[in-house]
Amino acid sequence: MFLVQVAVILLVTVSVSLNLKNIPSIHVCFNLKHSRPKICQNFSSFPALQEFMTTPHVKVEILNQPFGELGKNSFSHIAYTKELTFRNCSIKLIEPFAFNGSLSLLKVDLQNNELEILKNGIFNDLLIVHLNLGYNRLHTIEPDALSYMQNLEEILLMNNDISVYESDWFHHTPLLKSLNFENNTIRKLPGGVFKNLIDKPFGLDLFFCFNAIIYVDSKALFLQDLTISKLYLDHNHLEKWEESLSVNVELLNISFNQLRCIEGDLRVTIKNTSLNGFKENPYECDCLKEIKSIGDRNRDYSEWFMEKYLHCRKLKKNKTGKFSISN
Repeated sequence: MFLVQVAVILLVTVSVSLNLKNIPSIHVCFNLKHSRPKICQNFSSFPALQEFMTTPHVKVEILNQPFGELGKNSFSHIAYTKELTFRNCSIKLIEPFAFNGSLSLLKVDLQNNELEILKNGIFNDLLIVHLNLGYNRLHTIEPDALSYMQNLEEILLMNNDISVYESDWFHHTPLLKSLNFENNTIRKLPGGVFKNLIDKPFGLDLFFCFNAIIYVDSKALFLQDLTISKLYLDHNHLEKWEESLSVNVELLNISFNQLRCIEGDLRVTIKNTSLNGFKENPYECDCLKEIKSIGDRNRDYSEWFMEKYLHCRKLKKNKTGKFSISN
């Protein structure tokens, strides 16, 4: 006798209702693995859908519904659902324990909602690997809201209203690999801000591009046992960058800032990184020439650096012997 395990993929469309328990009809389309066409089915109530979601290998998507909020135990003790998506559902609030005991969840997508506050107790102690909270209105994340997630590998928080990155976040997240804070309003990265990200068995990918960062403390990145594979700080307002900030970083992007030069040994900062990660800054010409020469030695051609370098050659030095270029 052979036991065949069947995977089910669900696309869920929920009738408009602000109370999940009172949804009159839920239209569900699902596919058995490797089969076509789709099979569609109506569920008469939300509890009926909850029961159906206990079947193995289920992916659920709920789209374009004005739910307003997810209360306590809305999706609790789900045993097999691996991926759960709520997109464009006008969710303003998620109460603690909304996903209580749902240990099968590996991916939760809450993109394009209206969340402003992320409370403690929503995702703690779940086994989520990928969490997408992008394109909301988040401005407050409570201290332990993103802690105690043993399997978390990727967190997406792009396009929110986060102005401060708190050092208390991500406590007990040993597998975390990628953090995306792109397009928020963060202004600085102080010393010790990444203290909970050390001792990872792999390098981290950190995305802080398109913020308003004017300052990165040397102790923010120069931490023992902190390894950063990718650090994207492009499209900010940085006026200073120094060698010590680059020691633990393998791939750096600080283009589109306000840097006039990079302090210390430029080779430590640039390494073998493409010069595209350093372009579009108002460098002093002497600094620009040195950066270009490092790129030349690495056989890395940059049209932007070449154009600015040729422009520098045509300029006459001022009384200090220095001159700079504009973007």
